[in-house]
Amino acid sequence: MPRRLIDLMLHHRRHIALLATTTVLAACASPAPQYYRLPHSDYRLPSTPPNAVLQVVLNDSLDNNGLVYQSTPTQLHFARQHQWGEALAPAMAKSLANTLNQQPSRYRYTIQRSPGLPVLTVHVEAFQGQYNGHTRIAGYTSWSDAARRGRNFAVETPQHGDGYAAMVDSLNIGLQQVAVEIGE
Repeated sequence: MPRRLIDLMLHHRRHIALLATTTVLAACASPAPQYYRLPHSDYRLPSTPPNAVLQVVLNDSLDNNGLVYQSTPTQLHFARQHQWGEALAPAMAKSLANTLNQQPSRYRYTIQRSPGLPVLTVHVEAFQGQYNGHTRIAGYTSWSDAARRGRNFAVETPQHGDGYAAMVDSLNIGLQQVAVEIGE
């Protein structure tokens, strides 16, 4: 085999080896996505028949499925590698309905539209971790009929520990407090 052909083959092997190494290193450098869920987001039927529907509507900025962290009073960061394992609005609706259905109240909630039942809509404007070591959930409620009044809510809960898992735990505690506020 001519020397020039051998040199050319060795040159290509080095490029292939370099490309393979680069590809492996790039794969190792990108962490795998992490998925989170709200602990009480498996809906359970109430003990008595539901007499109201609960739905959640998210602020457009929250509807991207990534966890949100507020790093300054005006700046939000949307996580790419830390995502909700299911759509956030239905998960929140199930969690809120479960908590509300355990409270003494005249209402028992379903998350399925039912003709003739009033609808409580929970509008969520903020659902995020914050630079001050707390998580924040804020928004308001509205009813489908004029006979009932909605209310504003804003809950901050301390985050115990660092990272997104601790943030999700704190948001879950805050969501339970929101249920208490809107269920009164």
